Amino acid sequence: MSTSEPYKASIRDLLRVPGTEDQFGQGVMDRVLLIYNLLKKTGRTCTYCGRKLDPTMYGKTDTMLGQIAGGWEKEHWIPLDRGGKDEDRNWWPACFMCNRGEGTGKGTMTGREYLAWRKRNGHAVNEAMYARVLGR
Repeated sequence: MSTSEPYKASIRDLLRVPGTEDQFGQGVMDRVLLIYNLLKKTGRTCTYCGRKLDPTMYGKTDTMLGQIAGGWEKEHWIPLDRGGKDEDRNWWPACFMCNRGEGTGKGTMTGREYLAWRKRNGHAVNEAMYARVLGR
C-alpha cells in the first residue's frame, strides 16, 4: 500500500458526509478542496504542535471524542479581531487543543506569537513551521 492510499480513502470518506452543506455553507466538493488545501500547507499536521491530522476528523471538535480522536479545525493565523481576513490565505489547520489555546491565554495571539509562546513555555512545537515562520 502506498503512502497516498490512506489519504485517498479518507477523501472518499469525506464525500460520504451526510447532507450537502458544511458549517461554511459550501458543497461537499468545496469542503473536500478546503480540507485538502489546508492539510497540504503543513503536511497533514497541526500548525502549532505538529500532531498528525486525519482529514475525516475536520470540524469534529464539539465532543470529547472529537477532541481525543484528533478533531481539528481551521485556524485564523491573524485573528479576525486583529484585522485578519476570513479567507484561505489566513486559514491554517490546527488541532482542537491548539486552536482553542487551552490553558495558554492564547486569546488573540497571531499564529506567529502562539508558536513562539509554545516554544518558550516548553510545549510541543511543529518544528518545521517554527523554522519556516520564525526562521530559527
